[in-house]
Amino acid sequence: MATTKPDTIILEGYLRKKGNRLYSYRFKKKYFYLDDRSLRFGDEKDEPTASVDLATGNVEVAVSSQYRTQFKVIFPHKGHFEKLRLKADSEAERDEWVGALRKVVEQHRLESDPQQPRYPNSGLNKHLTLNYISDSLLQYKD
Repeated sequence: MATTKPDTIILEGYLRKKGNRLYSYRFKKKYFYLDDRSLRFGDEKDEPTASVDLATGNVEVAVSSQYRTQFKVIFPHKGHFEKLRLKADSEAERDEWVGALRKVVEQHRLESDPQQPRYPNSGLNKHLTLNYISDSLLQYKD
């Protein structure tokens, strides 16, 4: 039986995740692991129950223009885009997570096809207003 090398953990720790329900206003504490292919999370440390595949090359990370410690991970899921709404305890922690996530995403984007537009025919802009602050930082408005 062949064994595979486990993905290297780049960053891990607690963040707060906003629920996906329409009227869910609460952020719940979750434990997150960022490795070189995915962002995994769950209620308890060492027990991830969900993940986001960052290796698609079509993932974006954006910071909030209103709430200093919040950010979103926007990713394709079943033919449309999902938004993972996250909140750190501080701006420094948010910047650490956003920087690490963007590094992993850009690595895969360059490997897949550097000439491909980020969101070809996705309709993403209909659901979320993204402002490019610089080549490497997006900001969204709630």
